[in-house]
Amino acid sequence: SATNVTITGNTIIGGYYGITINGLSGTSSSNNIISDNMLQDFYYYGMYLRYNDNAEIIDNELSRSNRTSVSSFYGIYFLSGGEGNIVANNYIHSPFGGVTSTTSSACYAIYHNGQDSPVSNPGLVYNNIIHVGSNQNNVSHNGTIYALYN
Repeated sequence: SATNVTITGNTIIGGYYGITINGLSGTSSSNNIISDNMLQDFYYYGMYLRYNDNAEIIDNELSRSNRTSVSSFYGIYFLSGGEGNIVANNYIHSPFGGVTSTTSSACYAIYHNGQDSPVSNPGLVYNNIIHVGSNQNNVSHNGTIYALYN
């Protein structure tokens, strides 16, 4: 589990996951900051955070503008046990930008599963720009699109 880690000012191109912070059941990662990063052309997850408390995901850009081989798109993905996370001022776009044939892959720009924040430590999602429409090649996208999934 990672605690009090700051990941800032990076450009990450390609890979299966862009940034992963993976806590353990009963031992959450906490107080981590991911800010001012550019994550491009990842295969599956831009950011994957499991068992994270009080993470700040701020001012990042996530896209797959040039990736031609794609799966479902998960921009910022929170899974299992976590509270008080902030997702703000991120730009999420072009999930299928490099695709050259019709795709039916799903798009989840910001995804939460098992994030049961108490009233005293709420999770916040605000001021994000999510642009997941047509791609640069004008290829049809027939999959489901979720801007915010909880």
